[in-house]
Amino acid sequence: MGEVRAMVSRSGRARPAVTVLFGDRQGEPRLTTAAWPRPMVRCIAGVAGVAGAGLLALLLGTASGPWERGSYAMLLTMVTASLLYLFTTRGHFVPGTVRIAAAGTGLRFAPLRQETVFTGVVLAVLVAWGVLAGWVVGAGRGAQAQGGGAALGGAGVPLTAYAVLVIALVALGFLVRLVAQLLRRPAGVTLTERGVILAWEGGVRELSWRHLRGAEVRLDARLGPGVAVRDSTGTEWAVMRARGCGSDPAVVAAVVNCFRAHPEERTSLSEPALAWERFRASFAGVSG
Repeated sequence: MGEVRAMVSRSGRARPAVTVLFGDRQGEPRLTTAAWPRPMVRCIAGVAGVAGAGLLALLLGTASGPWERGSYAMLLTMVTASLLYLFTTRGHFVPGTVRIAAAGTGLRFAPLRQETVFTGVVLAVLVAWGVLAGWVVGAGRGAQAQGGGAALGGAGVPLTAYAVLVIALVALGFLVRLVAQLLRRPAGVTLTERGVILAWEGGVRELSWRHLRGAEVRLDARLGPGVAVRDSTGTEWAVMRARGCGSDPAVVAAVVNCFRAHPEERTSLSEPALAWERFRASFAGVSG
């Protein structure tokens, strides 16, 4: 019952989420998926990120004009956020473990807090960059109308400003969807008495137990491993990548299949700690 106690801090308050290991008890199988991103990829990304941040800092110091300075500052902010994410996490998940949210309705496998923060920061920076681009375009057009073509220190409106405007509008749409999703449902994979809910990157999907056939691990060389959920027809209903639930897809799939096969245990899903113990007991052959 160590995981149950871990869900409560010393002050008596419930922790946002705890990472627990599966497969360390007698009778439990070792369910693991290879770490993602792979250590070598993370190492290369870290070296490239540090080099990129240094180059952008140099360019920012020598930049002239508000558009150049602002653009380099925005890029440097996003690279710095990426490095902070990289150095404060061990990947999208730790093999063989799951992150269980201690509060809320249902047993929820929650993504790392850094995932949501990093996504929000990048989208917010892109939107801010778009605001700068809008100002540059507006000022440039105004100067062109008054001075016959010269603007912003003698240069015309940069073509990159128009491209950034388009990107910022798309980013704004994603940011609005993300905030709306978080207000509606916390991110992650949630199991309730009614069914399974997937919430990530602005989308929320729900499938009842009656229409759920099962879950399995889906490997993707580009997007990383995930949990594929199939409906009653055998069609792949949705895939939740590991970064969206902060947990090993092999364990999450096993939990989904366990509660699908044991409907009498679904009442425990309203209490995350109890539901997790019921799942573990099913493998150890212990009566819930």
